[in-house]
Amino acid sequence: MEFRINAEDPLADFSPTTGRIEFLQIPHGPGVRVDSCLSEGMVVSPYYDSLVAKLITFGSDFEQARRRALVSLDEFSISGINTTIPFHRELVRNERFIRGEMDTNFIHTSGILKQIAKSGESSLQDEHFIIAALLLSRNQFSDGSKKASGQLSTYGTKEKKGGRFSDAL
Repeated sequence: MEFRINAEDPLADFSPTTGRIEFLQIPHGPGVRVDSCLSEGMVVSPYYDSLVAKLITFGSDFEQARRRALVSLDEFSISGINTTIPFHRELVRNERFIRGEMDTNFIHTSGILKQIAKSGESSLQDEHFIIAALLLSRNQFSDGSKKASGQLSTYGTKEKKGGRFSDAL
């Protein structure tokens, strides 16, 4: 599966957005690839295509690729601009998508945009909390002499016993 991560606002008819990348977390792991040149501090301008990354997931079948996409989209975080990540998250969870029941009116009839709008406020609050926690931890543990309890994995989440979350997929 391939997901175009665009600097666009799905709730504003996918209008392009601009801004500075304040925080960036790119997923990786088995069956996951991200093509991008994004970095924290980078400015996304209005003068180029809105594509900022491509997320590619693969597996032995559709369901394995979809589950890897679910995990990867939940781990993918870009703060400072609106992106199509929330749209893709809802898409891969949508029952009609899972069953392959799509047509040219799918976006408008699937309820995905309503679900994004409904969950938007809480995810923005979560994002601000995550950014504050990250900035605090970078400041507090930047000299390497102190260790935070519950080290974070390369996915930005606590390690699950026996390996990474996506290893089980």
